[in-house]
This record gives sequence, C-alpha cells and structure tokens, in this order.
Amino acid sequence: MKWIKSPFERNHPGTLIPLLLLAALSLVTSTCFAATGDVPGLNWPQLVQGLFFGLVIFLFGMGLMGEAMKSAVGDQMKTLLHRLTTNRVKGLLTGLCVTAIIQSSSVTTVMLVSFVSVGLMSFARTIPAILGADVGTTITAQIVAFKITHLAPMICVAGFGLYLGQRTRDVGQACFGLGLLLYGMSLMGDSMKPLRTYQPFMDMMVNMDGPLIGILVGACFTALVQSSSATIGVIIALASQGLITLETGIALALGANIGTCVTAGLAAIGKSRAAVRVALAHILIKILGVAIILPFVPAFAELIVKISPHDGGAGIMTTVNTMSDIVPRQVANAHTVFNVGIALIFLPFTGWLASFIERLLPDSQGSDAAATIQAVSLPETLIRTSPGMAIEAVRREVCRIGQLIQEDMQKDIGHAMISGDEQKLQLIVERDHDVNRLYRNLVSTIPRISQEKLSADESRQLALLWELADLVEIMGDSIKELAASRRHRIFKVYRVSDETRSRFIEFDSAVNEIINKVLQAIAEVGVNRKLSVQFAQEVIVYKKKINQLADNFRSYLQEKRLHEERSSESGLSQDRIRLYAVETDLIARMRSSANYPRKIAKAVLDSLSQPEIARETG
Repeated sequence: MKWIKSPFERNHPGTLIPLLLLAALSLVTSTCFAATGDVPGLNWPQLVQGLFFGLVIFLFGMGLMGEAMKSAVGDQMKTLLHRLTTNRVKGLLTGLCVTAIIQSSSVTTVMLVSFVSVGLMSFARTIPAILGADVGTTITAQIVAFKITHLAPMICVAGFGLYLGQRTRDVGQACFGLGLLLYGMSLMGDSMKPLRTYQPFMDMMVNMDGPLIGILVGACFTALVQSSSATIGVIIALASQGLITLETGIALALGANIGTCVTAGLAAIGKSRAAVRVALAHILIKILGVAIILPFVPAFAELIVKISPHDGGAGIMTTVNTMSDIVPRQVANAHTVFNVGIALIFLPFTGWLASFIERLLPDSQGSDAAATIQAVSLPETLIRTSPGMAIEAVRREVCRIGQLIQEDMQKDIGHAMISGDEQKLQLIVERDHDVNRLYRNLVSTIPRISQEKLSADESRQLALLWELADLVEIMGDSIKELAASRRHRIFKVYRVSDETRSRFIEFDSAVNEIINKVLQAIAEVGVNRKLSVQFAQEVIVYKKKINQLADNFRSYLQEKRLHEERSSESGLSQDRIRLYAVETDLIARMRSSANYPRKIAKAVLDSLSQPEIARETG
C-alpha cells in the first residue's frame, strides 16, 4: 500500500538510515549470540531481535502519526510557523505545537535550520521555538507511558477502517501509526522481560546508577537512532519490566536530550552562518540544561516521585513488580518536567543567548556583499518536511530577483543611456548574468517541490510563481539587451535638449514605478490575497498611464523634428535623423519593458480566481 511507504519517502532523512542500521544491528547481534550459544534461561537471538524489531515498529508508527497529522494540518503549518515573528511566548508555543504535530523535535530543529539558511526567519526568533520543540517532544513519552499496549491491535484495526474513508484518511493513518507505536512498545517490553531474572544484566543496571554513565549511554543511543522519543520509548520499556530505577531512567533521558542535537548539527553542515547558529543554540541549551540538573538528580528524582504515581512511601528503590508499575510514568514525567523547566529558565534570556552566539559565530567579512547575488539552495529536508515554507522561500526568491532587476538594472538604464555612461551600462549587462544564475537555480528547485504532497492551493501558488519567475527573468533580459545595444552612443554625437532629457527621466520613472508595483503584487502572493489583487489591478491601470506618456513623448519628438526642419534651409541632418530614430526606438523599448509587469499582473489576477477583474481591466 502506497501510504505505508510515506515515512520512508517524506520523513526527515534521519529516519530511514536509523531503521536500516537497527535492522542490520539486530541481525548481526542475534547471529553473534547464536554463535556463542544461549545463556541458560535466555534466548539472546530472540531477545535482541524482539528489541530491535520493536524499536523499528515504534519508529515507523511514530513516522506514520507525524505524517498524517502534518497532512491534516496542511496549510495551517505555514501560518503556525509565521507566528514565530511575534514574541517569545508565541514562539515557544509554536515550536511546541509543530513538534506535537510532526512528532519529532529533531525535525522541528532541522526545519528551523532550513528556514534560517534560506532567509525565512531570523536566528533570534528560532530560540524560543527550540525551547518549545523540546517540550513538544515529551508528548510521545507521555503517550507510551500509559499501560495501553494491549489496545494496539484494536487501534490498528480502527485506524485501517478509518483510512478507507476519504474524509477520515488522515485520522485513520494517525490511529494506525499510534497502534504500531504501542505494538512496538509491547514487543520491546516482552522481549526484555527475561532480563528480570538475568543477574549479570541486573548488576550492570545497578552500576549505571551513576548519572554520567547513564547520560553517555542515552546520548550515544539517541545519536544512533536520531530520535529522543525512540530512546525514551526504550527507557520506558525497560522500566515497564522493572529493569531500571527512576534515577537510572532520568540519567538515560538526560542523555537522550543531548543525543538529539546530532541531527540538527548534521543539518547545519554546509549551511549559512545563521543556520549553524541555530544548531549551536540547540546544543548549548541541551548541554547547559543537563549541567544544571546533573548535581541535583537525586533530589529531582524525589520531586518526580512526589508528583507522580508511587508506591505509597516505599521510596525510589522498591520491588521489581512495583517498579514496573510506577517507574514508566515517573520517567515520562521526569522527561516532561525537565524540558518544561529548561524552557522556563531560558525563555527570559533568549535575546542574551542569541547575542552571545552571534558574537561567538560572527558573520564572515564580505558576506553581505555576496548575499545579494548568492543563489538560495533549498535543503531537501525543508522541501520534505514543510513544502509550504519551501514555496514561501520560492516567493521570496522571485521577489529578490525582481528587486535585483529594478534596483541594479532598470533604475539606472535611463540615466545611463542619456548620459552615455558605458561603465554603468556594462554593469547592467553583468548584473543580468547574476539574474540568470538565480533564475536557473530557482526553476531547478520548483520541480522538486512539486513532487511533494501539496494542497490544491499550494499547487496553484507554485505554478503561479513559476510563471512569474519566467516573466521576471524575461523582463531582465529586455533591459540587458537595451544596455548592450550601444544606442546610447548617438547621444554623445548630438546634444539632447533639457526638455527631452526631462521627458526621458519622467518616462523612465514611470517604468520604475510599475515594476515596483508589480513586485508588491508578487510579494503578497500567498500572504495577503486582497493586497496582491489590489497591487495587480494598480499595475494594469498604471500601464495605461505609461502608454499615454509614451504616445505624448513620441508626439513631442515628431513636433520637435518638424519644427527643426522648418527652421533649417537644408532640412534635417543625418545625425538628427539618427537621433530621432534612436529616441523613438528607446521609447518603444522602454514601453515594451512595461508590458512584462502587465503580464505578471494579469497572471496574478487569473491565478487568484479573478477572471472578471482580468477581463475588465485588460
């Protein structure tokens, strides 16, 4: 069935690799144990295979749940993430909600790295979201801590039934994923049950009472599977069999919090300096949080006992059967309390932390100059986990190309032609090479986004942006061709009058204005439909003004040349005829440049389901 492949195809890149590693590790480990012979009372191959197979099912179910919930939320994910630009509390809540939806703080952090790397978000705004993501990831632990694994088959059957309905498909997939997650927990717990009577293992767990060892083990395991939720699941499975104490569970959970930073660190490799800062912020928050709680692990465990179900006063150390009943819930609560506490501690100081990291990793010299022409490369992780935000990045890139054309090409072309500034004209030609490079990178990115699961509105928006990118690039080509035409040289031969010069400047300003208006229309595509339509309509109306200016300018030149002919006994000179031809050709070309903003405006109006507006204003 196609939908069962979903997590492998669309989840973050750190999911498929750990699943394959776990499967291989399960096979190799069980083979090694089989070769050395069974320990009396233990079937090591069966135990190891059950543990790792249960973990694979757990991860797969978690991926299904996250994919289904993300699909159900759809376009709201983009709106949710945009709330990060308001304040710290909303940023924290946004990170919490997004992580609760996609079921992975690592994916949320990787998304933040991607957003910063493509300029969708400032670095300072990501820190509250990171804190919220750490809290959101504890929801999975709370779910698996409930003793409802016996309901896994029923939940899977119910989810499969709901999936068959068109309207309940996402709910069905989420339920099926939850059932698999619980079934994986059951497999892990059942496979480790024989260890309760295996003294060497129990002795090893006693020796892990030192928190540093537990933290190291938890961090390494989480770095391997790239999911703190999976590590917490294993810890709870151990606790459900009475194999670990609460303090050991807390140490392992603290290690899981550190190990989950590996994914964000890998995602930041090769990215911008701002993206590296996001990963560093995640790592620092986790390490500082663990360092703060480390000296107080015993007291922290006592606190968790008081606020969680316990054995009525027997303390942390109690019988195996009692531990199997109460420690799983206590471990889940400890995981939640730790992350909530760290979020509350760091939230007031996010601005200071951002400044500290920016001083620690300053921008490299010359980066600002290079940023104006550097092509933005959208990470595969961003495209897979948040195609809506990838479309937003495309919109911004189209706007950036348009602004590059306006500010570095169109704004200077009129004055450069009249003044005969060949150096400036050459710079305009060279800038078009940058425009073409950005455009090629953009059109190679759009098909990658179109292959993802998009809503109907996202598909229309992406198609519109592709069309707008084509038109913007052609507009740049028309300006470059004018700069490269060498028609400006005639103005060096024959002096242009002040009246003609002022009319050229007026006409050039009008073309600049219509390009500015159409860039405003593009900037609001997918953001504010009403404003986008408004600006597009203004472009259509303004084009009529440009047509009128062009006609008046041409009439003025004709009248001027006729007056010159009447006042001259020998008629017009060849230079004046050539000047008139160049002037009228320049007007025609500048008028033609204004046609592209009009085409862009009509494309915007048509795409936004406003055919009547397009017909009335066309």
